[in-house]
Amino acid sequence: MIELPEVVWRARMAADLQKVVGIHFHEYLSDDVARILFTLHQVPADPPEGATSVETHAGKRGTRIEATLLAPVVWHLDQSIVVRVDNQRTPEKDKRDRQTAFRVDHEKGHAEVSQRVLAEVPLGPQTWNLQECDGRRSRLGYFWKQELIGRTWDGYQGGREKIATLRTTIALVPPTRWSALLPIPPERVTQRHIDTLNDQIAMLGAMFVAEDKMAQEEFHSHRGAYDGSGTP
Repeated sequence: MIELPEVVWRARMAADLQKVVGIHFHEYLSDDVARILFTLHQVPADPPEGATSVETHAGKRGTRIEATLLAPVVWHLDQSIVVRVDNQRTPEKDKRDRQTAFRVDHEKGHAEVSQRVLAEVPLGPQTWNLQECDGRRSRLGYFWKQELIGRTWDGYQGGREKIATLRTTIALVPPTRWSALLPIPPERVTQRHIDTLNDQIAMLGAMFVAEDKMAQEEFHSHRGAYDGSGTP
């Protein structure tokens, strides 16, 4: 989190950021490719050969698609917070200090939202319903780390100068697996069904952008869009 005096803010921030009092720069990054094995399984499965009893399945019959991650896949979330602050020493300095604290708290709230979305996106919806033979579930294996780096942002110094940035890295590893149910037999499953699941679990960048936008709008619906006065 970086605090810039008013005069520095005017000199360094982009024209479209001159009226804001704080900004949460963030970007999802990945140059990795997910390597996934897809397999189809009948629901319910055939009983083992020679079995004397058959497990009952009262729900709909269909197909289970298993998507198994074969090799690690890595992605990052970069975040920087820049807040405008008036450092002039006047009788109202205490008031400005409180305003700065409110600004910092508001932008940190945005950062926490993005952090949560980063963790939720690869998990996906947990809507598994065996009775209806519909929905999805997942089981993730992962490593993560955080580090302070320097990087540029378009809104700061025209993207020419690096500023302190928190990078969160998550690496999904085997035996990560996503499963989906379809209420149709395996012979009716087409490439389109597989591609749909593939897009839902492999297009993490697009999903993060969409989910983050909705989550940030929800954050504003509860906290308000900050006006810089010390209250939302």
